Amino acid sequence: MKEFLRLAKITLLASTALITDYAAAGYLCRNGVVSAGDSYEAVERKCGKPDRKRILQIAPNAPQDTQYPHAAITLWFYGPANGAVTQVRFSNDQVVNTTTYRPHSRDEQEIYQTDP
Repeated sequence: MKEFLRLAKITLLASTALITDYAAAGYLCRNGVVSAGDSYEAVERKCGKPDRKRILQIAPNAPQDTQYPHAAITLWFYGPANGAVTQVRFSNDQVVNTTTYRPHSRDEQEIYQTDP
């Protein structure tokens, strides 16, 4: 019996570690997991069209021919669904990170935050 309990604890700890790593990997959509490095097309294929898009100009007055042609961050929002919103952040046309949060109000600025 002691051996069984010891193996059960080990199995539970290993499962928890795997689930935690999987959850940290990205945003789970109906057709796959969005991960850092994914393109716009890959995210749309996995999650569909976003509910909202925002573009944040980091250097709005930068000339287009500079060494930093992508001086903007693009945010895609999915939700609110079941009270939660997921923000997918792109830089240089690739996913940088995903953040899921619960807005505190129904105000659009609160729902579609730039820095949740």
